[in-house]
Amino acid sequence: MMRPMQTLTLFVHHDPSGKVKRHVLEYIRELQRISDSVVVLSSTASEQSQVRLVQEGVAIWKTDNTGYDIGKWRDYLCNHSITKVQRLILANDSCLLFRPLAPVMEVMGPHADVWGLSMSHEKAKHLQSYFLVFQSVQSREALVSFLSNQAPATSREDLVNRLEIGLSQHLMAKGLQLEALITPPESFTGNITIHEWERLIRGFFHKSVYPLLKLKNLTTHKDLYPELCINRMRQVITEELALPGISASDLLSDLPLTNHST
Repeated sequence: MMRPMQTLTLFVHHDPSGKVKRHVLEYIRELQRISDSVVVLSSTASEQSQVRLVQEGVAIWKTDNTGYDIGKWRDYLCNHSITKVQRLILANDSCLLFRPLAPVMEVMGPHADVWGLSMSHEKAKHLQSYFLVFQSVQSREALVSFLSNQAPATSREDLVNRLEIGLSQHLMAKGLQLEALITPPESFTGNITIHEWERLIRGFFHKSVYPLLKLKNLTTHKDLYPELCINRMRQVITEELALPGISASDLLSDLPLTNHST
């Protein structure tokens, strides 16, 4: 009898250059440590990058560049059976991983049907979709049912409003239990991964296990929020980095950073 797959991770990659950059590779390696199988969903990975990923022991699923990350998860899940999967992780390359994931998995445990790293009250209560874990059969069935009835997102606003928020609302309407490592008070209606990035990393919210920095902090939002200076983020990542066998300079080496004064 075929053994059920304990944990399947679907990781969305998108890079117009075709590269799988160093920080993305380290994220994938860490996902392998908590997964039985990792599948990279990509519309842009070059042949060289695909060979590298296969050498790392991950599978590649080429997909169209439509619908953002949720669209790629939808395409995979609507074309593959996951009935033998006992835990499904959805992740993407929008974040920089700087801590191991095993402590987060231990903290969250097996109890919730679905959990994520952060809950948001912006517009409506929902799990932010950059890292989601579906632990019950009912949650995975509800995910596939929801996505199979949704058209691909046509804009980032549509992605968030109809699909990210809509998915959480659908899951809660099904009576499923949703939890997050970090849940801000309801009075906080901003994006905690942007507005509170340093306190997340420093462990202000949860015992220094939060493992990711949203890359928008390093690019788009460095001008929108002047306090998010690049040198400060380099310093914080350097001080908090806990991944084995890699330095902060190597981890950040492929990122398009422009240094700002502190």
